[in-house]
Parts: sequence; C-alpha cells; structure tokens
Amino acid sequence: MKTFGIRILAAVAISTAYSAPASAAPTIYTDRVAFEAAAEALMFESFEQKREAAASQAYGDFTIAETGGNPDLVFINGDLGASSGNSAAFITDNGSSVFSIVFRSDVYAVGFDLLSYDTSRLTIGGAAHYSLTLANGSTPFFGLIDSTGFRALSIDAAGGPTFAIDGLSYASTPAGAVPEPATWAMMIGGMGVVGGAMRRRRVSAEVSFA
Repeated sequence: MKTFGIRILAAVAISTAYSAPASAAPTIYTDRVAFEAAAEALMFESFEQKREAAASQAYGDFTIAETGGNPDLVFINGDLGASSGNSAAFITDNGSSVFSIVFRSDVYAVGFDLLSYDTSRLTIGGAAHYSLTLANGSTPFFGLIDSTGFRALSIDAAGGPTFAIDGLSYASTPAGAVPEPATWAMMIGGMGVVGGAMRRRRVSAEVSFA
C-alpha cells in the first residue's frame, strides 16, 4: 500500500511537469515561415467574402473594429489587391482611428500580412508593442506568440492612409509547454523516491528468501 501511494505521488509530479508551461516574454516574428514553424494548430482566414464598409467586421472567432465606432472604416474586397486569395480586410484611418482585432477567447499566436499603398507607420499594441513602417506596395508580415494568451491587438496608423490585413493566422492552443524549473525538480525528486522505494523492497525480499 505504501509503495502504491509513492507511485501515485510520482505520477502526479510527472503529470504536473508536463502540463505547467513556463511563462516567457512574447516573441515577435517578421517571417511567416518561422512563425508557422513555432506556432501550433493554426487556423486561417483569408477574407474571401466581400463585405461593405462598416464600423466592424465580425467573423466566427474574432472581430476587426474601429475602436471609436466610426462607420464605414472597415471593408472587405480585392479592388486594391491581396496577399492571400482575392480579397483582404481594408482599414481606412480617418486621422485619429485605432483599430483592434478582438478574439472571442484566448489565443496564443496571431500572424498576418500587412498591405499598404502609401508610406504609413503602424504601431501595434495590446499583447505586443511594436512599430513598423509600411512602404508603398509592401507586404510585410507581423506575427506574435505569447505563452500567457491574449484576446486583442490594437493597430494605430497615426493618421496614415488605408492599409489592409490579409492571411490572418491564429492559434487557440499554446506552443509546446515548457516545464518550470521547480516542476522539473519535483518530477526528478518523485522518480528518486520511487526508485529508492523499489530498491528497499528488493533488498527486503532478498533477506526474506535467504
């Protein structure tokens, strides 16, 4: 009975080691291939269905919106091009707009292509704080992986012209969990207790049958 209890304790320690992720600073990616290799179970939206301009555009897992509720600033079409498929989510800055991508539940990775038709500087906030300059005709990639999870990113074009988001990838599953150092110690200690108990049991059996 005692040995059985020790085995349960060790099993719990091992299970905890593999289920407790170590917290880490968010990682920003500017290359889609590297982002997709690091993230897990990515879902994808290419904005293929055209939509008229509105204050927000809702999808199954997320909404793209102008935070001030101004009308006619977010629209979906392919008239100005796209990086994936035939359409993209276009956003028009009226001079003071801040846009947001809000998810219905926690996500651990988000990545998307950015399209611009004039020079514009974007500041991405929320789970990340990152700024980049969009050149005319450029399609840079922005990706973020955060092991703690988040639900929103904000995008501020600082009064710049229309820009677009396309090829939105996101994951509701965290990338491979990394055990905390203290949890590793618990697991190793539990295995040591089991090993010691089994060794004592073997020695006792040898004495009994000598």
